[in-house]
Amino acid sequence: MNNVSQTLAQHQMHPILLHFNAEIEERAYQEYRLPMVSKEARAGLLVAILCWFCYVLVEPMLLPNNLLMTAMTLSAIAIGVGFIVYSLTFTRFFVQYQQPILLLSGITAMTALSLKMFIQPEFAIAHLFPAVMLVTIWNFILSGLRFVYAFAVGIVFVLVFIAWFLMAQHVPNNLLINNSFYAITALALGAMTSYLNEKQNRQLFVQKQLLNAEKERHLHRSLHDPLTQLPNRDLLEDRLEQAINLSGRADVVSAGIYIDLDNFKPINDLHGHLIGDLYLQEVAMRLRDITRETDTISRLSGDEFFLLVPDIKSDDIALKLAQKLQANLANPFILKDKVTLPGITVSIGICMFPYKHCTALDIINRADKAMYVVKHQSKNNVSFA
Repeated sequence: MNNVSQTLAQHQMHPILLHFNAEIEERAYQEYRLPMVSKEARAGLLVAILCWFCYVLVEPMLLPNNLLMTAMTLSAIAIGVGFIVYSLTFTRFFVQYQQPILLLSGITAMTALSLKMFIQPEFAIAHLFPAVMLVTIWNFILSGLRFVYAFAVGIVFVLVFIAWFLMAQHVPNNLLINNSFYAITALALGAMTSYLNEKQNRQLFVQKQLLNAEKERHLHRSLHDPLTQLPNRDLLEDRLEQAINLSGRADVVSAGIYIDLDNFKPINDLHGHLIGDLYLQEVAMRLRDITRETDTISRLSGDEFFLLVPDIKSDDIALKLAQKLQANLANPFILKDKVTLPGITVSIGICMFPYKHCTALDIINRADKAMYVVKHQSKNNVSFA
């Protein structure tokens, strides 16, 4: 399976409930969608609160005085919960509990309207039915809820609405059938719109993840050695410039260490390039094992490596590190298929910086010249620029 197929497998989602099978991907999607969900929910809540205020203005013209106070109390509760949920969208709790919080507003709106159904006289049906349609559509389109939660709330609400019609004694059958049809149609249209919208958002998220992963792979290839996966010269020079800037600001001393493997060519000639490549990979691994995460190990050419050690304090510490590298690489190499080869000696040149007018290229060149002093003398030694 190639990298793209593996990535697609990680992003598989349930065909109905629309959640990613991998929990880590689901959390990543929720974080990705949070800013947009917050904006959608706030706008939707403001619309809902405005509609409830309009509802309060209309009710006195439709309801008798003995029912008016109860109806307006239900509207006030819905408005109050709307303001509370709106306020919560600006808090840290919304980051972790966005759907339960939004579900509260949806359930409150549906419950308040359902209770109004049972207290209102049957002649108010013309006033009630548009509100049912508006709340159903709002639940799917503007509430900020995921499809699965909006659908659960919506289907319960529509069933309650139909049950209210069935319980009403003086509602004609044709009106029951007509309004039930429109309620179910609104539920179906809202559910389909919500489902397709969330599915599209998730597919766009997957495509963005795949694109970002591909960009990262190309960037990694352009800045790393393909054999050892160590940073290449371009990335090394960038890290050196950063270290120079840090040294200037924080007044710290850093080291550039040029490492050349002594007598590596006979290993290639005697055992072949495949073994030689494995040998270089093992060298890279050993260099990683004895350096810090803040250090940068780079492969400059066939058997030449460079180690950038920021904030190394002194020449003595740089020398001890170089000697530690030599001791580590002197141990025998056990490669794949249990091929055992002797360790290797290395010639090392060290350039301490900052110094006046230092640049990344100059640091590498100075360390390189210091290494060649060792190379032309006795090898397996350390020299400072």
